[in-house]
Amino acid sequence: MWESLFSSPSALNGTEYIITSEVSKAWPIADGGLGAMSYMFEILMGVMGSRLRWRTMPWMVALFGIVVGPLGVVSIYFVIIQPITIGTYCTICLLAALAMLIMIPFSLDEIVAMVQFMVWNTRRGRPFWRAFFRGDALPGGTTGGEMSFDA
Repeated sequence: MWESLFSSPSALNGTEYIITSEVSKAWPIADGGLGAMSYMFEILMGVMGSRLRWRTMPWMVALFGIVVGPLGVVSIYFVIIQPITIGTYCTICLLAALAMLIMIPFSLDEIVAMVQFMVWNTRRGRPFWRAFFRGDALPGGTTGGEMSFDA
């Protein structure tokens, strides 16, 4: 396994030491594989839809927020426990955590806009679930939530 910056108390480098540690083996599946799968879903959700998906696809924004928020917290947790519990760092793990932390503020505004739109739309008397799964128009607008996957 590639590691350019960190060593470990054993003959393994920092990355090898972390991925073979007891913390890594505590999960029923490999935590690196789980992280890679989560990041793949996050990227796919991030590029799906247009800039207006906070009102055209609120369900996607909600799923995106569920993936980004907890994944960001888990990334921070793993970075904190690496030197404390395991005794070294992992360059690849730190880069993945940095990428995750960069995603959080960029997704936060879309999540807030979606929540505000859903609350406001429900107060207008529009059906919540219909707007959540199909989107809705702004007042004075003629087009509703069209799910265009072409974007």
